[in-house]
Amino acid sequence: MEPNTTPRTLYTSLTEVDSLQAATAWLQQFQAWYQTHRDFLKHRSYLHSAAAGNRPKTLRTGQTSWYTHRDTRSAYFALKRLATNDHLFTWLTARNQEQEPLPRATSRLEGQYNKPINDLMRAHRGMSEPHATVAIAWFLYLRTENATEPWKLVTPAHWQQPDNRRVVSTTDDTGNPALYDQHFSWEDGNGIQHGWGGRPH
Repeated sequence: MEPNTTPRTLYTSLTEVDSLQAATAWLQQFQAWYQTHRDFLKHRSYLHSAAAGNRPKTLRTGQTSWYTHRDTRSAYFALKRLATNDHLFTWLTARNQEQEPLPRATSRLEGQYNKPINDLMRAHRGMSEPHATVAIAWFLYLRTENATEPWKLVTPAHWQQPDNRRVVSTTDDTGNPALYDQHFSWEDGNGIQHGWGGRPH
């Protein structure tokens, strides 16, 4: 490992990794950096000796110490999590048998799909979550290779209006007309009245 290797150097050197062999060499260099600086990462600062301006803003009530080099630790463990979960070199390990090259970043995805989706949501503010889900699903479907025109997916059954009329029974359990209930019955003479007292104007 080079003597001046820093977390920033490790980060920037990721752009030079273009093969599984180079990825293995990078991981070895990453592990060597940790072996050299692991004691450095464990340094702690204490409340009784730290100046007020050097205390972290996230200090919890009753906390008397914290890791001194928090930013460096955060950078190291972010890389370690990606490496441990096999997410760091996905564009190399996920290649198919034909070794089809894959992009190393999601920049194309962000510009080609995510931004238009964000624009769609911005232009149609106020949609409910189910409505927004359907809108995004249609947006993505219409950009697939063999997308069908929406109107070609409509069948005659879609044009039929559902019969949502409520059927009200005007008879009781014996089959006789219901005498005391809240249902409307034309037999009672309670039709639509016109004018005052049932007389037309």
